Amino acid sequence: MKQIAVPIHDDQLNQHFGKSRLFRVFSVGDSDADLIAGVRDVSVPPGSACHSIAPALAQAGVNIVLAGGIGAGAVAALRRYGIETVTGLASASASDLVSAFLTGRLQGTGKLCNHHHEHAHECGSKSC
Repeated sequence: MKQIAVPIHDDQLNQHFGKSRLFRVFSVGDSDADLIAGVRDVSVPPGSACHSIAPALAQAGVNIVLAGGIGAGAVAALRRYGIETVTGLASASASDLVSAFLTGRLQGTGKLCNHHHEHAHECGSKSC
C-alpha cells in the first residue's frame, strides 16, 4: 500500500511546504488499479521546524509527497526517510492532485523553492 501525502490549507495544496501543519494522506493500493483505499489527515505540531516534517510523515507511513513550493533541504530530509517527492505543482485540491498522479497526468516542474530567507526564521536554516 502506498501512502501519498499532500500539504494542505483549506483543502488546497499549500504552496509553502515548510509552513504546512496539515497533510492529507491517501492510502492507495499497489495493484494496477491504484484505487484510493482511504484518506486521513496528519497534523504536524505548531512550531515544528520544517526539517521535523519528514520524520512525522515517515512515522505516518508516507512514501510519496506531492508538493508545490519546497526547498532542497526539505526534499533531502524526505529522501533520507525514503520518501519520494514530486515538486513544483500548481495549486489544486489534494484529491485532484492524487488522481492526476495515479493516472500519470501529474507533471511537476521539479523546481525547488529558492526564497529561503523567508523560511530561515522557522527552521534556523536556509535549506528548508
